[in-house]
Amino acid sequence: MKKLAPILTLFLINSITIIGVCFLGWNIYQIILVFLMECFMVGFFNVLKMALAEKKSDSIGVPTSTTKTKIILFFCLHYFAFIFILSIVTLSFVIDIHKLDFWNFDFKLAFISLMIACLANFYSSYIMTGIYHTTKPDDFFFAPYGRIMILAALVFSTVCFKKKMMPVEDFYAFILVGAKFIVDLISYFLFNRTTLSKS
Repeated sequence: MKKLAPILTLFLINSITIIGVCFLGWNIYQIILVFLMECFMVGFFNVLKMALAEKKSDSIGVPTSTTKTKIILFFCLHYFAFIFILSIVTLSFVIDIHKLDFWNFDFKLAFISLMIACLANFYSSYIMTGIYHTTKPDDFFFAPYGRIMILAALVFSTVCFKKKMMPVEDFYAFILVGAKFIVDLISYFLFNRTTLSKS
């Protein structure tokens, strides 16, 4: 059950956008906003993982004397700066305000659902498994970037094919959510196969 729980929580995180498309009428622009929200949350929980990691840092080129705080600050600097820039690009060139339909898109529902799902994933994949005993802060340094690449691909493909995809944007949304879920699974299994095997 411990091995299955993180996979189920990943499915739960990705199912939020599926439910939004199928039952709440979300369009591709609303899904992009949900993905941006998720990226900020993933970064937050990644910082928690780095803070709770008990082994000393000795990889990715940083000296063993480098403190955990410095590693976390450096991660926050480049990760959240990248997400912030991506958010600005998204809100400036991708999101069509007229397509958002704020009345049918509950940001609070999306935020609360994502927070609960991410918290469940954090607990099941990190606390419940006891991984924090055997990992270093820098083991998680590049961990969130798989889903960031999917988001960046989503943003830029939306820019390139904005007019062409409008008639099939629901189908396009399913493809993107499915791709992100696959990347999440691959990232999870690769992390456990490589980083944890070296612990």
